[in-house]
Amino acid sequence: MNYNKIQLDNSEVNCMKKVAAFFDIDGTIYREGLITEVFKKMVTHEIVSASRWTDEVKPAYMAWDRRMGDYDNYLQKMVEIFKETTKGISAVHIEHIAQKVIEQKGERVYQFTRKEIERHRRQGTSVNCDFWFTRTTRQRDG
Repeated sequence: MNYNKIQLDNSEVNCMKKVAAFFDIDGTIYREGLITEVFKKMVTHEIVSASRWTDEVKPAYMAWDRRMGDYDNYLQKMVEIFKETTKGISAVHIEHIAQKVIEQKGERVYQFTRKEIERHRRQGTSVNCDFWFTRTTRQRDG
C-alpha cells in the first residue's frame, strides 16, 4: 500500500493513497450511444411502437445523419419517448432489453479504451465500468 504523509497543524497524518480510473461508457468505451441501441431493441420488442420511430425519431435521425439537423434533437426525441414508454413498465423488461444489447453489441468497444482498462486493472487501479466491460470480457474470454 502507498501512504502519503500530510502535515496538519504540526502533526503528521498518514493517508492511504488510492488510485481510481473512471470511464464513461457512451462514446468512450462503447463506440455508439447505448440509448440508441436500447431504443431500437424496445421497438423490436414492441415496447415502443414502430410508428413512433418512423413518425417522430427517424426524421430527426435523418436530419442529423445528413448533417442538416442536430444530434441533440435526435437524442431528445428518443429520450422523450423512452421516458413516456417506460413509465409503469417493470424494470425486469428494461433489464432484459439492456442484457440483449450487451450480448449482441458488447464487443463494439474502442481498442485503445479496452487496453487502457486492462492496463489499469493489471496495475491494481480501481476501475469504474465493471458492470458492462467485465461482463462482456467474461463472456468473450469464457
